[in-house]
Amino acid sequence: MSLSSNANTRPAAAWVERIDLALASRRLGNEVVDRQLCAPRDYDEAPHVDASGRLAATLGRGPRLASPMRVALRLGTGDVFELACACKSRYVCDHIAALVVDVAAHDALRAAIAAGTPTEPLLADLAAIRQRTFEERTLAERLALWLPREEFEEDLEIDVEMARTHGLATPESRPVVLLRHRRSGSGRTVLKPRAVIEARLTPRHRRLVELTAPSSAQPNALVAVRAQASLLVHLLTDETARHDARVFTGSFKKRLRYAKSHVAPRLEPVGERLLARWYSADGELVADASDALLFAGPFPYLWVPASETFHPLAPSVDLDVAWGLSQVPSLPLTPSVSARIGRALLAKGRGLGVRLPSHEVFGLPPPEKPTFELDVTGSPLDLRLDLHAVYGTTRIKLADGSPADDDDDDDDAYRRDSRTEQRALSLVREAGFDEKLEATEERAVEFWQHGAHLLRTSIDPPFHIRIAESLGRVRFVEPVSVDVHVQASAGWLDTNFTFTAGALKVELRRMRAAVAREKRWMALADGTLTRITEEVRALVAGTGDLVDDGGEGRLAPHQLGRVEQWVRQFGGSFDPTVKALRTELEGLATQTEPAMPSDLRATLRPYQKRGLAWLQFLKRLGAGGVLADDMGLGKTITTLALLAWSKETHGPRPSLVVCPTSLVGNWVRETERFTPGLRVLVLHGSSRTDKIDELMAYDLVVTTYGVLRRDVGHLATMRFRCVVLDEAQNVKNASAATTRAAARLDADMRIALSGTPVENRLTELWSIMSFANPGMLGTASDFEERYETPISNFPDGTVAEELRGIVRPFVLRRTKAEVLSDLPPKTEVERPLVLGHRQKAHYDALAFAVREAVKTNIEKRGLARSRLSVLTAILRLRQMACDPRLVDPTLPATDSVKRAAFLELVRDLALEGRRALVFSQFVELLTLWRQDLDRMGIRYEYLDGASTDRDAIVERFQTGDARLFLLSLKAGGAGLNLTAADTVIHCDPWWNPAVEDQATDRAYRIGQTKPVTVIRLLTAGTIEEKVGLLKSKKREIADAIMGSDAEGLGTLDEDDLRGLLGDAEGDADTEADEELEIR
Repeated sequence: MSLSSNANTRPAAAWVERIDLALASRRLGNEVVDRQLCAPRDYDEAPHVDASGRLAATLGRGPRLASPMRVALRLGTGDVFELACACKSRYVCDHIAALVVDVAAHDALRAAIAAGTPTEPLLADLAAIRQRTFEERTLAERLALWLPREEFEEDLEIDVEMARTHGLATPESRPVVLLRHRRSGSGRTVLKPRAVIEARLTPRHRRLVELTAPSSAQPNALVAVRAQASLLVHLLTDETARHDARVFTGSFKKRLRYAKSHVAPRLEPVGERLLARWYSADGELVADASDALLFAGPFPYLWVPASETFHPLAPSVDLDVAWGLSQVPSLPLTPSVSARIGRALLAKGRGLGVRLPSHEVFGLPPPEKPTFELDVTGSPLDLRLDLHAVYGTTRIKLADGSPADDDDDDDDAYRRDSRTEQRALSLVREAGFDEKLEATEERAVEFWQHGAHLLRTSIDPPFHIRIAESLGRVRFVEPVSVDVHVQASAGWLDTNFTFTAGALKVELRRMRAAVAREKRWMALADGTLTRITEEVRALVAGTGDLVDDGGEGRLAPHQLGRVEQWVRQFGGSFDPTVKALRTELEGLATQTEPAMPSDLRATLRPYQKRGLAWLQFLKRLGAGGVLADDMGLGKTITTLALLAWSKETHGPRPSLVVCPTSLVGNWVRETERFTPGLRVLVLHGSSRTDKIDELMAYDLVVTTYGVLRRDVGHLATMRFRCVVLDEAQNVKNASAATTRAAARLDADMRIALSGTPVENRLTELWSIMSFANPGMLGTASDFEERYETPISNFPDGTVAEELRGIVRPFVLRRTKAEVLSDLPPKTEVERPLVLGHRQKAHYDALAFAVREAVKTNIEKRGLARSRLSVLTAILRLRQMACDPRLVDPTLPATDSVKRAAFLELVRDLALEGRRALVFSQFVELLTLWRQDLDRMGIRYEYLDGASTDRDAIVERFQTGDARLFLLSLKAGGAGLNLTAADTVIHCDPWWNPAVEDQATDRAYRIGQTKPVTVIRLLTAGTIEEKVGLLKSKKREIADAIMGSDAEGLGTLDEDDLRGLLGDAEGDADTEADEELEIR
């Protein structure tokens, strides 16, 4: 409601200024002030000085106020309040206190009242001011709750007393645990429970106390009852096992003890009483039930006062029965009732963990010995068993494998022999059946092979087995075997699978159904059982899209490697045409004379001839391939030779080469130089749209991956003779737009050229191979499940061998070491550099900051969704390891130990007349160090992604006298021929060794005549060295498939990150800072 106001006539009253929080606390007390600061309220009439000179206001209706309440007060001499409240209280009521506290807390309100100015606008802030004032007044107490109050109380001793309920309101008498505490050495002085609760207890001690509560009946003890008592007793076992245990019993006189042996109850006759007694596992009497206390909670224990020891209960003991025995520890055993008690106990008390007396103790005849009948039904690999115990003419079904049905009200139930029934059930389970008397798969096989004989030959107890007629012909034969026959037909590989088990034929349709249900055995139509081996399971699972249910499949030629592996693994045959193809493929390992095009203006090396012969073989086969030779081995000229041969053999028709922009000029030059008979067209730049219609007039069209993405709609309408992807790792990401565009291209043959077909993950090979031979390796998800995951765990396993066999005919990879005996030697040098004090301090500070940021991000979002923050952290640490100015431009250049080493190195190289390629991933680093080279007068060429006229820059270095060629790794790491250099310097190593090797191969390639030295500058103990270790750890996968070192860093886990983002390891160089300053 709106506030009433009388602003124009309000008188001033300077005495109101005296009502501050100090006065309020003196007159009302701190507790009242704090309570009023927390209480919500509104005003119908704002505080003001009324006409009689009193401070007055009207409190509005609220949760604690049924109707508005007018209050007024005046502060007299001696800070005494003159009060007037509508509640008519004679004392300071809550309404008066509320007004006093609000005026005291709100300085601006108090000043406005004292000055007689309007106060209504100030009430909007009143709730916030009350809250802030309360928090400031109680800050110390609340902050103390966040902080440890003092050192842990380590010297407290505990006395444990077990007793019946002491005055606690419980429906029945229950044992309780009483904890009393004293400080060590304090004599008999016991601490009050409240003092213990408020003490600074260790976490171990606190968990004990939290299970208890104070009791008015035991003023010096903390009490635990029921489940809390059971748990407390269990936790005390840990405390008593400590070497410094301070847990006692008997008023701190004896150590509390726990027995290791379990106890269980027995019922024994003593005179004319049947007593419940507790025995240990070795048969020793522990106590009568009447002389012990049972704590029957989640961790049941028996307390024996005589020995002052706790005993754990045996797991087989029924706790409800055990509790009943503790409440009624004996029954009469007189002749008039013994038979009745015996019949009840022997009928209902079995299987409860209580040892019962014999029938004779109760005057009852001994139990009958049963025989057992088993009825086996179901199917051969899915058996069901009905088990009956036969007592004379009575058949009793043992339902769900349970002896002595407790719900049986038959007065003769006590006559049953539970021990024999239990023994029979144990034999049935040993024979292969589970708790529900069912046997499937391996259990059913166990029954047929061993269990049936076990039961038939059992004498004690005896079994009579009846097996359903439908199961009468079950027998076993050899595991399923496979025969594979392959024949060529109209350019396809017609493949037939024949599955047999012994002399019986097995339908592939039924095999697939069994494998889909993850079965290892299958039953044939006549009841014969046969096993499906892991190898056959893998074959059946892997042929779903290739072979129909009849075992027939028409496979593309690029599946030759797969069918070869099938025949090699399982046995089979090839028709003469397929045999000839295999012979030709095998001969490619040594064949050096392919069909040479007459237009080729070059002499191919022997390994290049083998590469050409291999491509010609794939062409005849109708398949594509991946030429994965090392950089610098002439993949380009080998491919041009194939295209020239194809033109001469089959007539003119355009082929398409897709490559990075930096290699377009190289393809044109190589074509004009080595195969001038091929008419070449560059499809690139803004004028390319005018050339689309002219493509069919050329033999070779060279374009870029960017143009492919943009113009795939036009290019996909044409059928090329051959599509070549150079640097095919550009399509390693199966979901990328470039990969999808390449898949749309239509050609007679597809070739992928890449020195690094597997850089990080095996799925990259799947993506590239799926371009070359679509469908060869199945779907991406199938490939990941069937190959990538197993090979990642076992790079040298049988799955890797299987994949290698499938791709082997369609991937050709040779390394320089294998084929170039005439290349000069290559020396690789790693130069570890120790950080100076200043750079190490910068590095460690940054490592701490990014480590905490990444940790927080991962905790909030998870590792998978924190990729950006992880990569940013790694980037920053790598930059700091290279040159701190990359992170903080205000830092001095002299802080970088790597800069100093680099400048010293290039000075020496220049003096020796050597020429070097300098690679870095950081363009900013090259920019900074160029300034030093300019100052030193060392001539260099420079190339990064923004450079234009790349060919001219390369030509200047190759023919000029510049000592250095500075290149960004991305722009200059591939496609360039820089054999004028004899040294390669890698300024900042990265995950993937294949990328570094690719950059090194700019100098170490065909045409190089001088020995090449490769130098890697590495800051010791930093992320650079840790990346090297991680790189070695994770580089095995490509070796497993490609037979070469092409694996970089795959995925990072949290353990990897903790290591990577750690501080710089080792000590700083104590002289480095001084030397850097001098340099």
